[in-house]
Amino acid sequence: RCLHELLQKLEPAAVRPHAPAIARQLTELLHDQAWPIRDAAFTACALAVASFPTELAAQLPALYQEALVGLSDRALHPVSAAEYLF
Repeated sequence: RCLHELLQKLEPAAVRPHAPAIARQLTELLHDQAWPIRDAAFTACALAVASFPTELAAQLPALYQEALVGLSDRALHPVSAAEYLF
C-alpha cells in the first residue's frame, strides 16, 4: 500500500524518474505469498502504468505477463500468457 500511496499523493514530476524502479519492485511483490500483498501490488501496478505509460512502455510486456499470473489462482506457480489464451 505504501507504493500505491506514493503514486497517488506525490507530484508526478517527483515520481516520474523513479517509475521504472517502482514498477520493478511492484512486479516482485506480485509473487508474494500473502494475497493482500499481491492484491495491493496489482492495484499499484495498474496505477503506475496509468500514471506513467511512456516511462513504463519498455516494461509493459513483462508487467502484463505478471498481471496475468497475479490474477490467477496459480500466482505462486508462474505460467506463460499463452497458457491463458488457449
